[in-house]
Amino acid sequence: MKTKIYSFFEDMLFCPKWYHYPFIFLFLPYSFLYMVILHFKFPKKFEDLGIPIISVGNIIIGGSGKTPLSIEIANRFKHLKPCVVLRGYGRKSKGLIVVSENGDIKVDVDASGDEAMEIALKTNASVIVSEDRKKAIKKAKEK
Repeated sequence: MKTKIYSFFEDMLFCPKWYHYPFIFLFLPYSFLYMVILHFKFPKKFEDLGIPIISVGNIIIGGSGKTPLSIEIANRFKHLKPCVVLRGYGRKSKGLIVVSENGDIKVDVDASGDEAMEIALKTNASVIVSEDRKKAIKKAKEK
């Protein structure tokens, strides 16, 4: 029964049929209310960090191609000596760690995480992992 419910809502989100539309219209006011609450709860605070930034991400957690896209962008802009900043998901270390500098690997995969190491191995970009992205971007500015 549980899988049928999940399947119903998944179909409603990705390929709605005629019988999904009453539910969609029923939930529409709640969507607008949710959007308004999020707008005022999380105000946009932009800070100029002094360097061009390309942010690769979305609401899908895994399997949407963010890492290959990041590798391709870093390789396309290699003449600008790019720096890739990640949180370092799955690593066994904490804090800010420089994984590679212009293609020269500095740490092992346990300290960097597998995604950061993959980017470091497939590009000549500098790769930095840190839980605090702002701190990592300031470190990238030094490179």
